[in-house]
Amino acid sequence: MRPPASCAIGRRTRYFKLEIAPHPALTPSQKKVVAKDYGMAGGKRMISVPHAMLFYVLKRLNLLRDPEKEDPRHQHIVVLNKG
Repeated sequence: MRPPASCAIGRRTRYFKLEIAPHPALTPSQKKVVAKDYGMAGGKRMISVPHAMLFYVLKRLNLLRDPEKEDPRHQHIVVLNKG
């Protein structure tokens, strides 16, 4: 995912690789469905996000809090590569 050339304002955009996976408390069949919904391979997916957009992506995916402590019925994914 690269921004259009018109977005580059004389500096290089830095990206963060966000690695997501199904919530560990889900059943194996639920994990399979979540993996398919999010296009995961091998039970995880790497998403390249511009640093400037990281907060908004985490907010949209409901990953700002500790998602592993959330109810897996409502929070289907977790972040594997925490800071």
